[in-house]
Order: sequence, then structure tokens, then C-alpha cells
Amino acid sequence: MINNSNNQKDDTSLDLVVFKAGEFLFGVETAWIKSSGILPEYTIPEIESLLSLPVNTVKSGRHCLRIKSGSHDYEISVATPLDLHSLPVANIHPLPTAIVARCKLPGLRALALLEDKVILLIEPHSVTC
Repeated sequence: MINNSNNQKDDTSLDLVVFKAGEFLFGVETAWIKSSGILPEYTIPEIESLLSLPVNTVKSGRHCLRIKSGSHDYEISVATPLDLHSLPVANIHPLPTAIVARCKLPGLRALALLEDKVILLIEPHSVTC
């Protein structure tokens, strides 16, 4: 389940699902998320392994995110809690193309500031494909 942070949405904000992977906070635009829920009985990839981060093998405290990607949906396992934030666009800083091209973290496209935290914004289809 996604916890709502009670932030208000307007035309100058972006809705994000935020979760922790490794020592970092990651965010995915809610437009990419089809659903979230309990882990299925079958095995799905952990976001940490897709991002080349150490994987937390404890299955409790994890949820399934179903990601929209063209004609095929993808399921990934992420650590809970999942939080929903509506961030002002002014708090989101896209990475320059040269940095994106050299970045070792797949799908990283921007950084977002939330109070005193930095959220790494990823495009999930870049990670799952």
C-alpha cells in the first residue's frame, strides 16, 4: 500500500511514489505505476538487483509495483514503506544529458529535493527493459 503524504496536487507539481533501495531514496512518477500490492507467489525482480545495489533478501516488508511499459507491464519488488508525494516542479532537477550518458545507475534522470532529503528519480522502463 502507498502512504499518502497529504500533499496537494496542482499544475506545477509532480506525483511520485518514493521508496528506499540500498541507502538511497528513489522516486517513480505515478503515471508509470499501474498498481501496488502484496508480493505475488511467483518470483519477481527486486529493484535493488535492477539498479545493481545490494539486495535485501527479507521478503517481509516488500511490495510489488506493477509498472506500465508499452504493451507489457512489469512487476518489481520494492521495500516498504511506499510513500506518495506531490513535489513542486521547482524541486526537481533533471540531469544533464552528458551525465545521464555516463551514469552507471540505470534509468536515473533527475534529482528531487524533499525537505532535507534527495530523491533519485528513475524511469522504470529503463530499468526493467
